[in-house]
Amino acid sequence: MHIFRHLLLALCFVCAAHLSAQLSPNQRLHLDSILQEDVPEGAPGMAVAVLQKGKVVYRQAVGFANIEENLPITPDTRFNYCSNAKQFTALAVLTLAHQGRLRLDQDIRDFLPELFPDIKAPILLVHLLSHRSGIRDVYDLWSLQGTTWWEQTFTQKDALALLARQHELNFDPGSQYLYSNSNYILLAEVVARASGQPFEGYMDSLFRQLGMPNTGFVGERKPLSGLFARPYFNFDTWITYDWIWQVNGDGNLFTTLDDQLTWERWVQQPKKAPIPASVIRKSQSLTDLTDADNYGFGLEFGQFHDRAYTFHKGATGAWKATFMRFPEEELSIVALVNTGKTTSSWVANQVAESMLGISTDKKAFATRPDSVAPVVYTEDLPGIYLGEGTFYFRLETTDTPDELLLSRQGRNDVRMVRESGHVFHQQNDPDFKLAFVREKSGDLTLKAYYWSHAPYSLTRPQVDWSELEVKNWLGEYVNKETGASFQIAADSGRVFRITFSGETTAGILARPDCLLVDGYVLQLQQDEEGKTAILLNSDRILLVKFEHKDAD
Repeated sequence: MHIFRHLLLALCFVCAAHLSAQLSPNQRLHLDSILQEDVPEGAPGMAVAVLQKGKVVYRQAVGFANIEENLPITPDTRFNYCSNAKQFTALAVLTLAHQGRLRLDQDIRDFLPELFPDIKAPILLVHLLSHRSGIRDVYDLWSLQGTTWWEQTFTQKDALALLARQHELNFDPGSQYLYSNSNYILLAEVVARASGQPFEGYMDSLFRQLGMPNTGFVGERKPLSGLFARPYFNFDTWITYDWIWQVNGDGNLFTTLDDQLTWERWVQQPKKAPIPASVIRKSQSLTDLTDADNYGFGLEFGQFHDRAYTFHKGATGAWKATFMRFPEEELSIVALVNTGKTTSSWVANQVAESMLGISTDKKAFATRPDSVAPVVYTEDLPGIYLGEGTFYFRLETTDTPDELLLSRQGRNDVRMVRESGHVFHQQNDPDFKLAFVREKSGDLTLKAYYWSHAPYSLTRPQVDWSELEVKNWLGEYVNKETGASFQIAADSGRVFRITFSGETTAGILARPDCLLVDGYVLQLQQDEEGKTAILLNSDRILLVKFEHKDAD
């Protein structure tokens, strides 16, 4: 086995060198170094490829698909393509539309009449395709029930049953954008009902037609089997786990690097594809039935440095995957990862910068304010700063002058030190900066800068705490759509104790009617009769109503 493994690795490198003939030796070495940077000896790794003008110019694999059996990753190793699978669910919908079996402006309830009987507004297929349906994310709903979804063997039927119990949406269909995996789980069922075939079987036929024999969705009718890149986390040692998930359409697609290169070739040269070129071209565009400008048929639209590109990325446990397409340059990049240590989007971005000749010293985003603002005093800055959705920062002073302690959900606390009159930077990473500005309204706004993302703003609103009545928050609250419940008890000051699924955590008030609890924002409602309810918001579920248990 040891000799066989080295022969496989040698063959992989020879094949990659042959296919990379259009790159200079230095370019190939540089790309190799990007892949190997986070893959130590004996570790899981990745498979990465570059297609330019219809030709493979780079194709490489490093690390192990199965550490226990000493099996290396090759271009034929199957990976979980995570949320990048959505493009193929969308392709199936477009194919059926081309065949006249459905229309993009049809209501989803033409196919799934059991859904949302109380919602009178049309919920169009195009709303689901562009994440503008308002349908809540089923994974966040499972989390509300205290379920760790990936430890279960839930099926499409389980997902449909939970969504069928929902009576409300996040927002009016078509009115705004919010990413929700439920959209593509439901589209998979639409494909099944419109085609008259199980979704997995229909997609297998489509993949065979596309020349992608090693690609397919895993589900109840088609469990995961055979050889694939096992997922590994590292907690002092590499740890893997069994994959038993059976929901698909939004993800759960297993594929190989070579199969994805075949698909990228059809995207670049649709006239040569075995399915109608018009279908492929449409799949690479924004929808023309909504005003969506950032998400089309399973892919996102954006700017990479100064270049227009389409892309998607996803993560399912230790599996991560990213694709990037630069239409004007006819350039595609695919990165597949099976290690919790490496981020596929970081690898793909580095490869893209190398292929496009972008200096690594050049920052894609602004990293500091472009103007000077008045000095701010450290003691005036503590508090809760609210961003979009459920995102917030909490700032506190420390015993050190001109220093703040920054707390963020899901991240370690970091110390911010003053850099200039209104700018603080992270003590151990000066590239991360916060710039504070006092608005005319009296609100305090901070803008966060870092080289890997566009600047974004959060605001600490002016608050009249005299309106706070602690007793209005207290008690047990229940959501009828999921059966989830939690209890709120007073702690001290503006801090409460929230007990959910047998675990108690702290919540802190941002306003008298707004409580922040881990990744949730709880909004207090009170009707004319004094009855209270709480609207819960998270990343992908909004306005989920929890009624006070003592209410009639």
